[in-house]
Amino acid sequence: MGRLGPSAKDAVYAGARWVAPRPRIVRAILMYHEVGGPAGPSADAFDEQMSELVRLFDVVVPLRQLPEAIEGGGSVAVVTFDDGYAD
Repeated sequence: MGRLGPSAKDAVYAGARWVAPRPRIVRAILMYHEVGGPAGPSADAFDEQMSELVRLFDVVVPLRQLPEAIEGGGSVAVVTFDDGYAD
């Protein structure tokens, strides 16, 4: 399978957006490799995704804070990156 160009890739990410007003699951973990490169969404698409998370979930935390966030109840989303790039 070939690589998607920037606009096609952003369309795929935008198409994966939630349509329900609140998530049906209590927890979600989003894993990214990078932002703005060939293996991740554009910076604009990432900003949109983060805005949606804040709107849809009660708490958005880094992975290390997940246990405490779960204890607090409500819907919890985690955002994590699998590398140490600054982007």
